Formats: sequence, C-alpha cells, structure tokens
Amino acid sequence: MTGDIPVKYEIRELTTREKELINASLPILEESGEILTSQFYTNMLADFPEVRPFFNESDQRTMKQPRILAFALLNYAKNIDELAPLTAFVNQIVVKHVGLQVKPEHYPIVGKCILDTMKSLLGPGTATEEFLTAWATAYGNLAQMLINAEAE
Repeated sequence: MTGDIPVKYEIRELTTREKELINASLPILEESGEILTSQFYTNMLADFPEVRPFFNESDQRTMKQPRILAFALLNYAKNIDELAPLTAFVNQIVVKHVGLQVKPEHYPIVGKCILDTMKSLLGPGTATEEFLTAWATAYGNLAQMLINAEAE
C-alpha cells in the first residue's frame, strides 16, 4: 500500500523534474503497460469489490480493458507537456463515466491502485517516492479534469 504517497486532486502544472520522470516511464509503458494494467485491475477488483459493477467482466477476460488503460496511460505520458491531442479520447472517457455514474469518490481508489501496482511491479529502483509522487500529481490532474468535465 502507498499510504505515504498522496493522490492529489488539484490541478497544478507538473514541474520539469516530474515531467522528466513521467517521460522516463515511456519505455516501461510501451513494453509492459498491459502487464501493469492487468495487474492493476486484478488488485483493484480484489481490494475494492464495490467498483466491480463499473467494469465489464468480458472486457477483463479478453484483456480489452487493460489494453485500453495501457493505451491511455502511455498516451497521457507521451502528451504530458501538451494534453490537447487527447481531448477526443478524454471526451470518450467522460461520456462512458457519466453513463456508468462514476463518482468523484471512485477516483482515489483508482489512483491508489495504479500507484500501488507501479510500486509493486516496478520495484524500489524505479518506483521511487519521487517517481510515484510525479505520477500521483499527474493522475490527480487527470482525475480532477475528468471530475470537472463529468459534473458539467
């Protein structure tokens, strides 16, 4: 558990160092993104069964959902300096979340599980506190952007 790693829900510009850390994770996400997201879903659905209704079991079995999340994480990291290219994809997520009635209180669960999975799979050499904090901030920015859009 990453109880000491905060998941922030304030939109703030990432520092140059945080962007460097996110960019440094690109090879990991390109090579092992689906492994990471598959483990993320396994962990989250086991630890937080209350979110299970939001996820299609068939999409979990066929790896569709982990592939989509891996794609989203990779493209978020690739575009961390300029998110405009992701607008259409983010809008699709917003529509899906509104339809499923995803609530703001669900975002900390996802954020915690993403960070916990990164910490577990990447190990202390890569998933340093600085690395995890950069990703927590990046996730918090995205989460708040989605929460704001879903409230409209």
